[in-house]
Amino acid sequence: MSTTPSTVASVLELSLRPVRAQLDLAIEQTTGTAQRSVESATALLDQAQGLCIEQYNTEVDEFNTVVDRCQALESEITTTKLLITNLQEQLEEQTVVAKEANANTEISRARIKQLSSDNRILAEELNRLKSLNPEDMKKQIVRLKDDLKFKVQLLNQQKKEMRIARSEAADAKTSLAQAAHRNSVLEDTVIELQSRLQNIDGDVDPIWYRAADGSGIHFYFYTFGWRLSFGSDDRDVQLQILQDIDWHIEVRTNTGIGVIVSVTEWCRPRYPTLDLFKQAWPEELGSAISVKINELLERSHPHLVRRTEWAESTPLGSLTQLKPQWLDLLNASGMHSLYGVVSLTPEELSSTVKGFGIATARQVHAACMNVVKDWETEQKQKAA
Repeated sequence: MSTTPSTVASVLELSLRPVRAQLDLAIEQTTGTAQRSVESATALLDQAQGLCIEQYNTEVDEFNTVVDRCQALESEITTTKLLITNLQEQLEEQTVVAKEANANTEISRARIKQLSSDNRILAEELNRLKSLNPEDMKKQIVRLKDDLKFKVQLLNQQKKEMRIARSEAADAKTSLAQAAHRNSVLEDTVIELQSRLQNIDGDVDPIWYRAADGSGIHFYFYTFGWRLSFGSDDRDVQLQILQDIDWHIEVRTNTGIGVIVSVTEWCRPRYPTLDLFKQAWPEELGSAISVKINELLERSHPHLVRRTEWAESTPLGSLTQLKPQWLDLLNASGMHSLYGVVSLTPEELSSTVKGFGIATARQVHAACMNVVKDWETEQKQKAA
C-alpha cells in the first residue's frame, strides 16, 4: 500500500486512466474519421479533467476563505465574551459599591436621628437644671453625703462580720475534715483489727460433712491465721511439711475429737492417723480442704501452686524415665499424673501401688523427682 498522500488530481487521474487506455487502444485500432473522433474525445477528456481540477481548486479557495472568516469570527466572539464578562464583573462591583453607599447613607441617617434625640434630651436636662434651686441642691448634696457615709460604715461593719463568719466556717470545715480523717483512720484500724481478730479466732466454713460410713460423725474445719510448728513421727526424707505458713487448719467433729492439718510442699494436706476416722472420713471434706489450701498458698507460695498444677497436668505416660512395667502397675492403681507419685512418700507409694516393693517405690519416686528438678531448673532459667 502506497503511503503517498492522495489529491483530487491524482484520484481523478487514476479514475480516468482506464478510459484513456481504452481511448488510446481505439486510436491505434482505428483510422480516418473514427480515429480523429477518438482523438477529439481524448482531447475533450483532458479538457474536462483540467476544468474539474480548476473548479475544485476554486471551491477549495472559497472554502478556505470561509474557514478563515469563521476562525476570525470565533476569535471576535471570544474577545467579545471576555469583554462582556469584564463588563459584568464591573457592573456587579458597581452594584456592591452602590449597596454599600446606600447602607452608609442609612447609617448616617440613623446617626443623625440619634444625635438629634440626644440633643433634645440634653436640652431638656439643661432646662431642668436651670430651673433647680442651687441652695436646695447643696443641702441635698450634704444630706446625700451623710447617707453615703452611714452606708459605707454599715457596709464595712457587715464586711467585718462576714470575714469573721467565713473564718469561723473555714475553721469548722478544717475541724470537720480532721474529724473525717480521724474517723477514716479509725475505720481502717477497726477493719484491720477485725481482720486480725477473725484470723486469730478462726474462720469456719458453715458446712457440715457427714461421715462416709454412716456412723453419724459430722466434720467441719476451721482456718486460723497464726502459725504452728508441724511435726510427724512418720515423716520421710522425701516429704517436707511446710513450716513457714502463717495459718493452719483444724478439722473438728461432733465427737469432740479434732485433728490439725499439716501441708506438704505439694500443697497436699496430711492428717494424723486415727482409727475412728479411717472409714468415716468424707471425700468432700478432703476436696474442700485442698481447695482452701490452694487458695491460701496462692497468696504466700504461688510457685508451689504452679508446680503442683504442672505436675497434675503431666501424664506419667509422657515420662521416658519410667519403665513400661512400672507404668502398667501405676495406671492399674489409678495413678496417671506425675503429681500422684511425687506427692506421696516412697512408703505411701509402695503401700498404694500393688506390685511395688519399697525398693521399686523409691526408684520410681526418685525418677519422678528428677523430672521435677529438671522442670524447676528450666523455670529458673526462664525467670532469669
